[in-house]
Amino acid sequence: MVLRGAQILVILAGMAAAMPATLFGQGEHARRAGSELLVLLGDIDRLQRMDPDVQQARGLHDRIAGMLSGLPLLLRLADQETERVNTASDIQRLRSLLVDRQWALLAEAVAALSSRYPLQSNTFLTQVSPVRLRSALHHHQSLCAACHDFPHQQSERPPFNLYQQAKQLPKVEFTARMLVGIRGDVMTGLGNPFTDEEIAALIALYLNAQSSAEADLRLAE
Repeated sequence: MVLRGAQILVILAGMAAAMPATLFGQGEHARRAGSELLVLLGDIDRLQRMDPDVQQARGLHDRIAGMLSGLPLLLRLADQETERVNTASDIQRLRSLLVDRQWALLAEAVAALSSRYPLQSNTFLTQVSPVRLRSALHHHQSLCAACHDFPHQQSERPPFNLYQQAKQLPKVEFTARMLVGIRGDVMTGLGNPFTDEEIAALIALYLNAQSSAEADLRLAE
């Protein structure tokens, strides 16, 4: 059985609705956990629909395995931040499901876990002023465009066109990828160098334009 992305989101919506409001407090580690789990769900959905012998499938499989390896610590930090008893599931079971290619069971298990560590994405899906959009376009052109505007697909982990990806993915998943997929340098501890406002502006830019050229024309009007 293949569990599609839409089915996963329905599961998450139902589970999240049943969760107490106190679980939605969002600190740095809780945000990271929520984002990582959403990205993990999206990657599982992509992987289960790919030919396993394709180069990108191997790269995606390795990335999922790496995310699962770091998950216990990440969830423990999120639990400490929210002052609750650690509720992380048996990550070893998730690894076994990945090895056995049990996609539906793996997706269901990660979806259940994700419902306990939800990402508060509304902060990043807001109206953005033209000034901030212009700044976001500058950030994209100077830092992102070289790899993402015309991505090279002949690699295990290719970049994606962010304007296209923003419209293809559920908004909450794209937000999660923007939060955990951007890396800085040693000056930022390799973390995301952008502020929340800058990330929100980048998301708005990608959602509302087809390309940098179109965004530039709109902002010049």
